[in-house]
Amino acid sequence: MKECKIKFENWWGTHHIMVTAAHRYCLGRRTYIVSICVDWLKSNWEKIEPETKKRIVSETHEAIDKECAGDACDVDAWKTLIDFANKE
Repeated sequence: MKECKIKFENWWGTHHIMVTAAHRYCLGRRTYIVSICVDWLKSNWEKIEPETKKRIVSETHEAIDKECAGDACDVDAWKTLIDFANKE
């Protein structure tokens, strides 16, 4: 059997689309996934492209302003991400 050598050099996708997709999936959810996503984003923040960071912060602000970011505990988690991003 031939060995398959797959390279994952750009595993977050063009323009970090997988980061954006994960954030958008979690934004507005009302489950444990919100805090997991926020923690993951924070721990990888320095690796995320600046434009993707701006989009994440902007979309998070918009969801909070429109009251569609989840329950109060979820909103609190998203706000910690915004505070974290603003310290950069």
